[in-house]
Amino acid sequence: MDETTAAEVRDPRGSYEAALADFAAALYELRIDAGAPAYKAIEKAARQQGRVPLSASAISEALQGKRLPSIDFTLELVRQLAGADPRVTESWRERWKRVRLLQRSAKASQAGTAGLAAEEPSARPGAFSIHQAEAQEILRKAKEEAAAIVQAARDQADELLRSAASGNKSAGNGRRITPSVARLMTRESTRILLLGPPGAGKGTQAAFLKKVLDVPKVHLGDILRQNILDGEESGLIAKQCMDRGELIPDDVLLDMVNRRLLEADAEHGFLLDGFPKSLEQLEALEEILAEDGLEIDVALKFEIPKSEAIRRVAGRRICRNDSSHVYHLLYAAPQQDDTCHCGGSLMARPDDSRRTTADRWDLWQDMTEPVSALYGSRGRLITVAGVGDVNDVTDRAISALAAFFG
Repeated sequence: MDETTAAEVRDPRGSYEAALADFAAALYELRIDAGAPAYKAIEKAARQQGRVPLSASAISEALQGKRLPSIDFTLELVRQLAGADPRVTESWRERWKRVRLLQRSAKASQAGTAGLAAEEPSARPGAFSIHQAEAQEILRKAKEEAAAIVQAARDQADELLRSAASGNKSAGNGRRITPSVARLMTRESTRILLLGPPGAGKGTQAAFLKKVLDVPKVHLGDILRQNILDGEESGLIAKQCMDRGELIPDDVLLDMVNRRLLEADAEHGFLLDGFPKSLEQLEALEEILAEDGLEIDVALKFEIPKSEAIRRVAGRRICRNDSSHVYHLLYAAPQQDDTCHCGGSLMARPDDSRRTTADRWDLWQDMTEPVSALYGSRGRLITVAGVGDVNDVTDRAISALAAFFG
């Protein structure tokens, strides 16, 4: 046991307070190096960028060492003061984890002391030493696990970046791993809202992006079909509404979306397509995500002219056996006329007529465009031109996402 570890065992509370003071002093020095911006100025900048709120009072408390701020608060404050350098961010993440471990050890020691004080001195001889030993063992294991996780992430990032430099590895879909792709592939979690008018190519791009980000594509249409197929109560209600030509209530849609986002494959993120379609739906979605401490990282919007949307949608064909198999008479024609690669026959969706597409475009402008505007006001909107070669559009989206996340 080294001297530092021994001191942590002898006086957990004192060790935590000393570490917290050092942590606050380092934050203060970071602010000085950044030109000593006013707390209010930092708060305003964070609010404009719309990531993690930083109140002036909370910044003051953090720099005075009055409390240990949350990890999200800490990393956003560091980002505001030192920029988005991943190495600096990782260094502060590790620094915060160490102080947090000492805080937990101090609380465990305090709880053990309080428990012993209620007993007779002779009732449990050596009990406090046992509590100390247990707390130290927990601390040791936590440090080892944290170090192993960080090293594994660093090794993965190094390998991806080496591959990007040599150009000899793909992201699983034939796409070469560039530095932008590598940075996205090593993110711990990514939650993206896909926006754009009918025919903008959201589904096509999601099929590529999900492989790069290693998160599922979550489409409202797929969720609806699965809930109806499984005989779920919300699915049956939705089917009744559709059969009557009525809108599906927001609470029914939200229930289905919520259950889908709770599935294991969405634990580290998702690409959400087709929902929310209004500010009211967005507010409800953000509330259920907030209950688990989650939020949408960014909205990715694909822009195309109305005339292009009508041309794309009018030529779209889907498989009768599997609606996820999509072709286009001009851009992705089937090898055999009117036949899917799986053998099923192709058809045009009933709502893919030119007139219906124009109506859907107008409805999107009225209902969903305000969602884009809201994310824009928060500094969390990425807009990508959706016209051109599919791979070119994907490259634009990847570059824009990598620049946003830093």
